[in-house]
Amino acid sequence: MKQVDCIIANALDYEPLIQTEQISALLWAEKTCNTLRELKSINHSKFLFFTIPSNNKKLHSIVKIFSKNDITVVSVKETYPNTKEKIIFLISTLCGLDNSELKNTLLLSITELSQINNLLNNKPIVSKIVTVTGNVNSPKVIKVPIGTSFKQLIELSDGANINEYEIINGGPVTGKISSSSDVVTEKTKGIIVLPLNSPFIKLKKKSLYDTLSIAKNCSSCGTCTNICPQNFNLTFFEPHTIMSSVIYMNSEKIKNAIYCTECGLCNIVCPLMLSPQKVITYLKEQFLPYTSEIEERKLNKKTFSLNSMSYARISEQMGLCNYNRSLDFDIIPSYFHLDEVSIPFDNSFQSEVTTNQKVKKGDIIARSRHSISKLFASITGTISNIDNNFISIKVA
Repeated sequence: MKQVDCIIANALDYEPLIQTEQISALLWAEKTCNTLRELKSINHSKFLFFTIPSNNKKLHSIVKIFSKNDITVVSVKETYPNTKEKIIFLISTLCGLDNSELKNTLLLSITELSQINNLLNNKPIVSKIVTVTGNVNSPKVIKVPIGTSFKQLIELSDGANINEYEIINGGPVTGKISSSSDVVTEKTKGIIVLPLNSPFIKLKKKSLYDTLSIAKNCSSCGTCTNICPQNFNLTFFEPHTIMSSVIYMNSEKIKNAIYCTECGLCNIVCPLMLSPQKVITYLKEQFLPYTSEIEERKLNKKTFSLNSMSYARISEQMGLCNYNRSLDFDIIPSYFHLDEVSIPFDNSFQSEVTTNQKVKKGDIIARSRHSISKLFASITGTISNIDNNFISIKVA
């Protein structure tokens, strides 16, 4: 087994507006400490760290819990992207450590640590803490059963405060437009409800064909390259030259698309709203199968970049400032009737249940065909449907 020198519990949410990890850290401080200590013992690790956003005053209330468990707390500014390599660099700098001491580091979100804790204690994973924000009447962070629909999440937030809207699954930068029938999974961070006429939504919905068609309008201003984290590491990687090369079909320049990390910062700053990342990602997919050995080595080299953007600036650039607010944790109110959940299911799993079978919360309903993974009933009820996508459970 590979030696793990350092384990970091990360309470930074990866993108603006989402506050799932921060709230989880407040709720599970003791549980997180216990899991870190257990992982340290298993891996014979030397260092334990807990990273928190510097502007969250609520999290300062739990610092003592971590400190008394010999876990070093490090405050980090909320910037995007905050990659693993960047966080390690910041910790080593702030704590006066040599990078070699943190060579093999495990960076885990609070959610991941909670799930590991469940696995270590043979507890089923049946619920998820998620953020619900944007144009809803009561934005919040809430704990719901896995398989809860996005429509139900909006209802739990007292409904949308606009008639026509789109739902973003995830953060504003990398999140995808989703349907109200989509459901919460173990990986769901949160949803953002936004108006249909939002420029941000229009940009997200733009088809690849339309995006490629208007790429020729690129003025080569270089704004995208100036903010690009990958340009910090590989100076020859210049998004604006790739965009302009699409017009003239300069294959040598276009092939540099393989080095794109798809962070999406270029989409935010482009003054012409051309979605450079969408264009470059498409080109990357075309060239990636034909990369040389030298290119492979450059791709696999783990580096970090100081090029980033503050969450406040991202919100301003994307017109999302009105949604910047501190959220509180909530539980499902007793009056709310959650009548059905749909657990994501596919052919990699073998169903352990049949239609009309009664199940209890925590029962195994499917097992992986290739690993030890299992799916659990997230509520008590009756199996109402089994298809290629879901196992649905209806409250009896």
